Amino acid sequence: EVPENMDVAELFGRFDENMKLIEKAFDVNVSLRDGAVRITGPDEAVEKSADVIHMLITMLCNGESIDEQKIMTNVDNYKEEYFNLVYNEIIENEGKIFLALKDSKVLGLTACLVDDLPFGQNYVSTCPQRGRILKLIIKENERGQSIGSALLEKAEDYLKNIDCKYIDIDVFGTNKAGLEFYLKKGYIIRTYKIIKEI
Repeated sequence: EVPENMDVAELFGRFDENMKLIEKAFDVNVSLRDGAVRITGPDEAVEKSADVIHMLITMLCNGESIDEQKIMTNVDNYKEEYFNLVYNEIIENEGKIFLALKDSKVLGLTACLVDDLPFGQNYVSTCPQRGRILKLIIKENERGQSIGSALLEKAEDYLKNIDCKYIDIDVFGTNKAGLEFYLKKGYIIRTYKIIKEI
């Protein structure tokens, strides 16, 4: 059931784009009837897609916005494939993963590496080595306790100690809180990367 006070358009997305992502990821059909989300398809896929939709409803009820990134990072096969991609990139490029732990439980992590294509190497003969922070993730209920700041500092120290002179971080356009966090830590906006689906 969709809560009565919820804007269904926020849940489904513009032109139902949020539900289309879920349909494509799980090979199901999603529709809204009589205030309830209906999912049809194989039983296991229906169960998994229902979990993702429930997560989206919870986020909206908590005042959070939802976008493609948040949807796809909650799709199991995407999470596994993405982790493998990031892990392999870290192994190949002098990377590190730093964890924040409490009572043997992971509260957050950051992943960083040496960028294999320093900016400007095609235009000048020498160029300072550049590091890249791929991820900085903190569990939602652990945010606001300086865990992100500590992990960022750990990654920065590592990259500085292996002679990186600059650090790049990609921030999704919808991640306003993340952008504000990095700007407060001394990062500047250098470029805007824009995207269009065709």
